[in-house]
Parts: sequence; C-alpha cells; structure tokens
Amino acid sequence: MVTREALAISWASREWTVIPQTAFKWDEEGHLTLDRGKIVRTSHGGTGRTDWILFRDAGLDTEGFYQYSKPVMTSPSQLCNWN
Repeated sequence: MVTREALAISWASREWTVIPQTAFKWDEEGHLTLDRGKIVRTSHGGTGRTDWILFRDAGLDTEGFYQYSKPVMTSPSQLCNWN
C-alpha cells in the first residue's frame, strides 16, 4: 500500500458538485482510495470554473499489479515536443 496525498481537477464539463469528506474508492477495481478532499485553488477562465481538489489521504493498493520486466509505455519525450 502506497499512501500520500492526491490532487484532482474539476472543470466546467466535469464539475464535482460535492467533494467527499469520507473515504471512497476512485476506480472500479478498488485500488485507489481517496479521503478528506478540500478545494485548494479555484480559477475562472474562458471555459468556466476550474477547482484543484487536494485529498489529504490517498492510498494506492498495489496488490495484484503486474511489474513488467521493461517499460511498455511510450516515453513522454516521444509523445510531446518539449521546449
């Protein structure tokens, strides 16, 4: 189990109307648990309101995760033109 904090973003078309204050499972498999959410930053732009939500308690259960012998994801440097 990896425990830390987590940040989520809420925006106009994906707005969180209620920020959970009790622990809940983020994903269908139940690997990520978030708790004690609080809006820490809000901005208003051309696309509407954007909230940054900090979850003070986040837990990632890695049980059942498969560790590959070599990376299988595409490197960010191959996906984006970094300046």
